[in-house]
Amino acid sequence: REGDEEAWARYQRGRVLYGRALAGGIAGVRGVWSAAPAHPWTADIAAIVRAVLSRPTGGVLVVVPDAWDVAQMTAALADCTETMAVLTADLGPERRYREFLRVLRGTVRLVVGTRAAVFAPVRDLALTIVWSDGDEALWEPHAPYWNARDVAALRSHLTGCGLLVGSPARSVETEQWCAGGWAQSISPNRQTR
Repeated sequence: REGDEEAWARYQRGRVLYGRALAGGIAGVRGVWSAAPAHPWTADIAAIVRAVLSRPTGGVLVVVPDAWDVAQMTAALADCTETMAVLTADLGPERRYREFLRVLRGTVRLVVGTRAAVFAPVRDLALTIVWSDGDEALWEPHAPYWNARDVAALRSHLTGCGLLVGSPARSVETEQWCAGGWAQSISPNRQTR
């Protein structure tokens, strides 16, 4: 889609990430992305999602903190609704189960949801995106107190799918990933800042 590549051109390593997504080489990529100021984060995520979905295979999982963020994300991905499932607690048990079955059967390639969506059985998962990983809503309040970011990182490690964790300000954990070399830093270039 027009403007998608420009969205990622605002970032150091952004063009490379976008190019790999278009070429089908997103597997194994791990990035920690600091969102550009005065630019909608939903547009950046939508651009990379459309790049992955432009390939004949590969699914995408987008995990956001709350229902408002899900609404923002689904609006940005309005052109992908035919292949998208939404998983949030707000849907109610019947609709949520129906959406889960669509994912399980492989009839959708894109899942957008809140914390528990990180466990969605997306077929041929190519990329997992977690937005605002420092938000408390991504922590499960009951034992074993897991965090969606950490579950996504484990899925990435075990399955080889790409992982992109983004936020306006990085968490200590994701900054440590970059410092240790486990993930690459993707930040706005000087001109954008």
